[in-house]
Amino acid sequence: MLTTVTAALRRSPVSTLAGFSAENPDFHTGIPIRRPMSLTELLSRIDDLQQRIVAAGPLSADAKRKLDYRLRLDWNYHSNVMEGSSLTQQETRTIMMGSVTVSGKPIRDVLEMQGHDEVVTMLLGMASGDLGLSEARIKEVHQKIVHEDDPAKKGQVGKWKEDPNHLTNYRGERIDFTPPAEVAGAVHTLPDHTMAQVERIERKVKHAPHPALVAFAFHRAYVTTHPFHDGNGRTAGIFSNLLLMRFGYPPVVIRVDEKDTYNNCLAEVQVYGAPNRPLRDRYPRSVTKEGHSAPHPELVNLFFGWGNGVVAAGSLRSSGEPVGV
Repeated sequence: MLTTVTAALRRSPVSTLAGFSAENPDFHTGIPIRRPMSLTELLSRIDDLQQRIVAAGPLSADAKRKLDYRLRLDWNYHSNVMEGSSLTQQETRTIMMGSVTVSGKPIRDVLEMQGHDEVVTMLLGMASGDLGLSEARIKEVHQKIVHEDDPAKKGQVGKWKEDPNHLTNYRGERIDFTPPAEVAGAVHTLPDHTMAQVERIERKVKHAPHPALVAFAFHRAYVTTHPFHDGNGRTAGIFSNLLLMRFGYPPVVIRVDEKDTYNNCLAEVQVYGAPNRPLRDRYPRSVTKEGHSAPHPELVNLFFGWGNGVVAAGSLRSSGEPVGV
């Protein structure tokens, strides 16, 4: 972990903690009352963090290498375990170091982890202008991160689903995803619409959406479409992060211990359509998260990012203190 960064975060005032805004002190205790930040406040907080990242200047090559490594480890481990991988975090680390086998574990899990790490490493090394969406790129990534031992399923990798898929949510309600016959059209439209919003942001068009909201909108639409027979959650996370990284924001990872909260919030959006606020508000909060803690269940951050870590590292570097990783 980033020990020095963590210490810096714990010294942060109440008003800068993830997802909270300080109000008037309690009359009896004098302790500031904390309330959840509004969406507007969260977006403003993200922009403030981003400005501090830029102002701090580039990290040293060694610090960046260590941050990238820890990000790869968390991203690879949590994204794959979320979709059923049996690999532990230590086994994930072993595979990242070049091992092609892990004793007693399915070769599928190993190959999918290797492919996922290859994609993540590629994204981290790409220039922002190269981080774009397209149908071809989505299929290419799917081919890298999904491995099938079943001959009947091998032909489905990198191709839109042929059979309907659905899930049953925590309320016992069935959610049917986009029918196979409609997937090609939906996935053709989604990247085009998303990149049109990206262009509006880059051209600084008045009332252009915030990058975090564009990333969320893509994530929501993609998992609601569920275009592949498998690997939809991993590809959704990869391309949501691609959008964030294009604008210089840190990628975020849905952690295993946040899986139920993530799925439950997403189910509210997918079934009822209108109540987008719970997930929409939590997505931007990821970039302002402090460590892994959340003082109230309703404020659990669904996405774990290195935004605070990078800012704190930059702040420490600016003050002349060493960055401990």
